[in-house]
Amino acid sequence: MSRKLLTSVASLVALAASIVVPAIASAGPVLTETLATVVPAGAKIHATNTVTIAFTSTPEIRCDTSSWTGEVVTNTGTLFEITVTKATFEDHGSKPCTKVGGGTATVTTEIATTDWCIKSSGGGTDKFTLKGGKCGAAATALNFTLDIGAMACTYSRGASEPVEGTFSTGPGPIDTEGAVFSFSEQLFKKTGGGALCPTDGKLDGAYDIGTDNSLVAIFVS
Repeated sequence: MSRKLLTSVASLVALAASIVVPAIASAGPVLTETLATVVPAGAKIHATNTVTIAFTSTPEIRCDTSSWTGEVVTNTGTLFEITVTKATFEDHGSKPCTKVGGGTATVTTEIATTDWCIKSSGGGTDKFTLKGGKCGAAATALNFTLDIGAMACTYSRGASEPVEGTFSTGPGPIDTEGAVFSFSEQLFKKTGGGALCPTDGKLDGAYDIGTDNSLVAIFVS
């Protein structure tokens, strides 16, 4: 084989490598603003519910207004992690959530003392997990309390059973809509409060995410 032909083959191999490597590097998932700017670690995140947050038990609890805030810990292009530092569950802005059939329920979580962590699952899937404990720390149980009248009803999902959900990729129908993180039928078991408290239940909900002032949508690419 001539030296000129060898040089040409080597050039083609180098060109192919330059094309293939970036494709692997950008396999995602990655958090971006306006589909182009990668969200840096340390960026603040705000999420607002897009559907009613429902705890399907007997009776059912429904929260029309919910949000959470947090901070991006990792966003490498193949993995993202968000530590959640605050979460609220209310009805019509500031009222307790509704107990279907009559009455209300005030939702209290342990978020004031124990952060949560949202982490992409990897493996080329559009899935995430939510665990108790900040990102990078050991997982803890996810717990919440429903205060219904004089009753304090407690519920838990074990440390080895993080909430599992999916996220949307790319832009929404309009540019101001960020990625939607949704979950359904996530079982929480009753751990205290007595026979009159709602039974074990399944949690359903969805949130879209943006910057902490909610002025810029955040996507998953």
